[in-house]
Parts: sequence; structure tokens; C-alpha cells
Amino acid sequence: MKYELVELKEMMVGGLLARTNNFAPDMGNAISGLWDQFMGIYPSVMYKVNEKTLGIYTDYEGRETEDYSVLAACEVEKKKGRTAKRDNN
Repeated sequence: MKYELVELKEMMVGGLLARTNNFAPDMGNAISGLWDQFMGIYPSVMYKVNEKTLGIYTDYEGRETEDYSVLAACEVEKKKGRTAKRDNN
């Protein structure tokens, strides 16, 4: 698997989020399930800037043993008047 670490400019993203930690027994399923769900809705994501997908790890509670958020997302256009919407269902 080829990957690269890059520093990105600030952007607006649209996608799905999961919360897990490295020691959760279902961590692998949580992350792979998140990507499966995201790729299922990816064609319908509106205002995509390009065709790239992003894996974003954020909101760490502390050390590597604690919970964090992972997002499967893509960059979307940032327009005046358009706000982030979060569906917790």
C-alpha cells in the first residue's frame, strides 16, 4: 500500500464519522465499515471539489490508547451561507 503524508490547506469536507480507539475489539470493523458506507454514498455527495477521498483522524482524547474520531470524507466547495450539517442518526 502506497501512502503519503501531506500538509493541507484549510478546507470544508463532507463525509461520515466513527469514534473508536486502537484497543477496541471492533476497531477494524468500525473503520472498514465507515469506508464501506462512505463509498456507498460517495457518488451522491454534492459539491465535490475533486475525486479524492480523505481519511481524517482527529479529536484524540489523549494518549494512543484513548478514543479518537475517524472520518471518511471528500473536500466540498466552501460557499458563503452554506453551513456544516451533522446528522447524528
